[in-house]
Formats: sequence, structure tokens, C-alpha cells
Amino acid sequence: MKRTGVAVVATILSIVPAFGDCDEVVGKRVASQVSSDFATLVGFTKASCAVTADGHQCSLLCLSDLNVLGDNRNLALAMITASAGKRMRDAGLGKFARVTFADRELLSARKALTISAVDASTMQQSIAKAGGEHPLVVSARVAGAYRTIEIPKTGSKK
Repeated sequence: MKRTGVAVVATILSIVPAFGDCDEVVGKRVASQVSSDFATLVGFTKASCAVTADGHQCSLLCLSDLNVLGDNRNLALAMITASAGKRMRDAGLGKFARVTFADRELLSARKALTISAVDASTMQQSIAKAGGEHPLVVSARVAGAYRTIEIPKTGSKK
């Protein structure tokens, strides 16, 4: 990952609180499973998901050191959403707050894409029922459910 990406990842990880009430064991298991599914799509050394605390719940943070653009980003988001939605639901949906994704381009712009755990679960179920729909249509619908967030700068002087 480029130096800029590493610095932004460090910033992301520094703003999430300690695990607190997040069930770290369950969160790490789900993150590992989603990482495996995600890495299969984009390349084993180019993608990873980790568990972070999000208040009293866990969240998944999925990162790629590639620039994942256009339809490829939509397909990656659909894969992450399908995997995370099902696995979080199986582990207890109430234990999870959200799924966040960033690639090199997003990290360079200090942005990420996020979806709530409940919406990820709902989208996963719609993907499973999509049947005859073209994969690019389904993945575009999934990507549309994500919202862009800004990654705050830390350590700046006021």
C-alpha cells in the first residue's frame, strides 16, 4: 500500500475505540470469513477485513490496496455485502453496527463507503433473490446502498 494509504489506515484505526462491549471473538471470526470471500475476488494479498468497535457493537472495516473502480468496485461491494450480511446475521445481527470499505483511491481522498449492518443483511437477501438479473445491475444496486463518509484528520492543530 502506498505511504498515504498506510497513514490513512492508521488514522482510521486510531479513531475507533477499544473493543468495549464489541464481542471481539465473534467479530474477528466474521471479519476473517468476509476477508476470505473478499480476497478471493480481488486477490489474496490485496484485500483484508478487520473488526473494529463501534459503540457497543462491532463493525467490519474492509480495505484494499488496489484502486477498485467503476463496475469492479460495485462487484467488490456486492461481494463484501453478500458475505458480511449473511455472516453477521448468522452470528447475531444486533452485535454489528456497519460495514465500511475503502480502496487506495478512497483512502487517498480520505473517504470510505459504509452501509449499516441491517442494510447489509437486507441487501444480501435481495442479492440471493436476484435470480435472473444481470450481475452488474445487482452490484450497482448494492453499491447505491452505501454512503460516502469523510475520514477525519487527527492530530491537526487548531
